[in-house]
Amino acid sequence: MQPRSLAIALLTGVLMPGLFGAVAPPLSSMSTGRSANTSRTLIFSRVEAATLDKEQLAQLLQDEQHWLATEAQLPSGAITTGSSRIVPYFSNIGAFGLVTTVPQVNPEGIEATRRWLDWFVAHLNRPDRFGLNGTIYDYTAAVDGSVTSNDDYDSADSYPATFATLVLRYVKATGDTTWVKAHSDELDLLGQAMVASQDPADGLTWAKPNYKVKYLMDNCEVYRGFVDLAALMADVIGDAQKASYYRQRAEVVKAGIEKKLWAGDGRGYYYYAMDQRGVRLGTNWGTWYPDQMAQLWPVLWGVLDPQSQRAKELWARFNKVAPGWPTLERDDSFASAFVGLVALKMGERERALTFVDAVKARFFDRGNPWPWYSADAGWFMLLLESLVKGEATF
Repeated sequence: MQPRSLAIALLTGVLMPGLFGAVAPPLSSMSTGRSANTSRTLIFSRVEAATLDKEQLAQLLQDEQHWLATEAQLPSGAITTGSSRIVPYFSNIGAFGLVTTVPQVNPEGIEATRRWLDWFVAHLNRPDRFGLNGTIYDYTAAVDGSVTSNDDYDSADSYPATFATLVLRYVKATGDTTWVKAHSDELDLLGQAMVASQDPADGLTWAKPNYKVKYLMDNCEVYRGFVDLAALMADVIGDAQKASYYRQRAEVVKAGIEKKLWAGDGRGYYYYAMDQRGVRLGTNWGTWYPDQMAQLWPVLWGVLDPQSQRAKELWARFNKVAPGWPTLERDDSFASAFVGLVALKMGERERALTFVDAVKARFFDRGNPWPWYSADAGWFMLLLESLVKGEATF
């Protein structure tokens, strides 16, 4: 599988043989006899979307947490996409939604997250086939729950970065500093993997050693990963020197994004990538992935302040070219639930509620059929938590 093809398959709906739930039912359904299309109680109708109350949103959140913990997670702790694929990047994002605090910490979600944390660190590469420490491969799970390494990953930078962000969310929700301290060496390996992926010339990270492309989306995730890793080092592990180092690495990435990937000159968009020759790939506002999608990543991951003029202009342009996103009227068939979270960050609560209703009708009420998968579940749960709390929690 060529690098980035997994993300492209997910986001365009163009599937490869043996990939995800389009060709096989979820493993949890095979192993337990439980149907992934379990009927659910209707919480609210489409016409009631604008009047959703916190109790209804919290109920929806907890039901979605249960789906991920029972339908996508294996007994070993590995979180699949919802089928036979274990892609740690998607698993990390899915687990973001398991460590919410609405209406309170959900014991089932916390236990599922802890099991995933343990699985992840147990499968870190020391080193991988490219000589990098702290990366993690994709895996394929069999019906009996056993897993086989694919000896490859879609990216060397994003997998460690999103795990660091997950760990910080976990400790904030649970106060479990013991786990973090016990795995301080593994957390430092994550930082080493991200640093090793950086180009010293501009601070941006390559997707992987044998695929020298600097993606805007990856680098936004790496920026956040460094920031969150620095917080873990400072506030939990108590290593001020490493905390300072990783904060500095974060600023280097942010500066690289601004200098190399912001088009400027009145063009009003980010280049979505830059290759090894220094050629930057411009954005086609008529294309969802990666062009439109990448423009939302700086706000989503905290590179851009939602109140900044640039963020407002990017958001306005996105809504102009994709006005149907709140009702899932887009060219792709995926929920792309992160859009609702970006909307809330931009102060668009009513559109975010309309989006929740559309996602519920298309996926949740039908038992979360393909192309619903772990990462969309994670973003959706974060959106629900944020709506209940009245502010973006990511």
